[in-house]
Amino acid sequence: MQAAPDETREYVIGWLTVLPGMREEFLKIAAPYAAGFRGEEGCLFFEANPSLDDPDVVTFTECFASAEAHGAHMGTARAGAFWAELNRFGQHLRFETIIAGRVEPGSADLEGTQEAAEG
Repeated sequence: MQAAPDETREYVIGWLTVLPGMREEFLKIAAPYAAGFRGEEGCLFFEANPSLDDPDVVTFTECFASAEAHGAHMGTARAGAFWAELNRFGQHLRFETIIAGRVEPGSADLEGTQEAAEG
């Protein structure tokens, strides 16, 4: 499926390096912010997850309906407070902003088994 030519979604992918040993504490603080961001008009998703490779990195994936929606999000008091937490816990933040011109969604049905969950 190809998106319409006027696709406007804005994606942000980020990698936050937190102070050594502080990732779990940061994730606890970040969870209510992420939930609030998800409720904002124009926010399609906002996730923060621990890196599988680095115990001091959190990865962010965000999507907004448009650059304007992302800009409105960045102007909220909640976003400002979250940036204060990023500054308190973080050592470095790297991110990429992607403006969609073409989106090709996909999915797959998987065969998860109890054995895999236990293994």
